[in-house]
Amino acid sequence: MEKLKALFYSLPVGLQKALRPLIKGVRYLTGLRIVSGPIAYGHNKLYTAHNADFLKDKSFMHAYEEAAVQTGFTHPAPWRVLVNCWAIRRAVQECKGDLVECGTWLGTTALTGMIYSGFLSNNHSKRFFLVDSWEGIDESNLFAGESIHYVKDKNDKYSGIFPEIERKFKDKHGVVLVKGFVPEILQQIDSELISYLHIDMNAAHPEVEALKYFWPKLSQGAVVVLDDYGFKGRHAQKNAIDALCIQLGTTVLPLPTGQGLILKP
Repeated sequence: MEKLKALFYSLPVGLQKALRPLIKGVRYLTGLRIVSGPIAYGHNKLYTAHNADFLKDKSFMHAYEEAAVQTGFTHPAPWRVLVNCWAIRRAVQECKGDLVECGTWLGTTALTGMIYSGFLSNNHSKRFFLVDSWEGIDESNLFAGESIHYVKDKNDKYSGIFPEIERKFKDKHGVVLVKGFVPEILQQIDSELISYLHIDMNAAHPEVEALKYFWPKLSQGAVVVLDDYGFKGRHAQKNAIDALCIQLGTTVLPLPTGQGLILKP
């Protein structure tokens, strides 16, 4: 589908107009949808003709590209990374408290935000906790409907990577690596005030427990970014988070990137 859309928008405008009536008829039979107008952004199943000028923002693109070089991974969805960068900059410059990411893997998203926000400078006392088992997902805590095959695929990507993570982050100002499974490891995070929380653990149980644990510690205006909230096939995670939010008296803003956003009042 992504290749088809890219091909369509590579055609001359006149040919695009000629093909639209045919596409409009076919889409009711196939479910095909084409963005109306020249595509401004097309990554990771998100296509839009709306403004995507952040792709021309030199400070963002420098952070995005530098993090890719340092971690060895180019994130496939820059708009998702932008959401985290916005939240991290807000946490560093406008809110009180430390920053926490639960589910770091190679650290590409976190490092992009650190570079973009200026977190790595020495003129602040905030800490950025990167929390991960670096061993994969604990299969014993999967909810009904969560795919064991998906988990095994994820776990294979974690094998033996932690020494390299330590090497890449050991000299970065304010960064604290916390290795272990959530929720058991959470009490090792000795911060009482949190300004940013990123939850990306690909499973409902640790994500719910992380939000529950950190919610009382979130400072006013703190941002919670839920990475998988709206992803196809992640209904167990969304439903569990929604149920917890009812208890917490808050709601999640779903984003077209697949993320969810919560602001602490």
